[in-house]
Formats: sequence, C-alpha cells, structure tokens
Amino acid sequence: MKRLFDKDTWQEIFGSIQKNKIRTIITMIGVLWGIFIYIALSGSSKGLDNGFERQFQSIASNSIFVWAQSTSLPYAGYKSERNITKNSRRRSFKKASQKYKVYSSKNCSWCFWFSRRKYC
Repeated sequence: MKRLFDKDTWQEIFGSIQKNKIRTIITMIGVLWGIFIYIALSGSSKGLDNGFERQFQSIASNSIFVWAQSTSLPYAGYKSERNITKNSRRRSFKKASQKYKVYSSKNCSWCFWFSRRKYC
C-alpha cells in the first residue's frame, strides 16, 4: 500500500501515459465500451426477467399444463408417428389425476407447423 502513494510510482504512471497516448486512448475506449456493454446487458436481462414475471403472474404456482403430440417411437404393438386422441388423453388423465381435488381441461385453439406436419 505504501508503494501506491510513492511519488516515483505516480511519476512512472504519468510518464507512461504521456509516452503512449494512442495506447492510453484505445485502452480507455475499450474499458468504457466494456462498462457500457455490461450495463446494457444487465439492464436488458432485468427487463426480460420483469417481463416474464409479469406474463406469468396470473398463472397459479401449483398449476401443471399437459398436452399431447404424436408418438415418436413404437410402443406395445402400436406404430410410431400415431396421434394421441382426445378421448384417450381424457381417460388417461382422469385415471392419473384421481388424487387431485380439482382439474379442468382447456382446448387449444391454435396450432403450429413443424416439419410439414400439423400438431394441435
């Protein structure tokens, strides 16, 4: 710590800055750019976090959402790529959820396309 307040140390620092002005300016720009990027990324990540919190605040914390798509592997004699029907989903869901007090179903009114096949 004594060396930090030594007169020779500060003379050496300022002498180096005066000799290498371009290197000093480039270093200052790099440090300021790094600080700016850090602040910008930190602010945007906090904004994303707040946005997700606001979007999901209306969903109950003890909720679970389940949906079915087509199977990718054959199982128990059934072919692969078969669609799960709503009736079989409803029966299996009721059977699996007997220990829960309340459950409800929600119809999905939107679909998306994936590899030229329609999933709903």
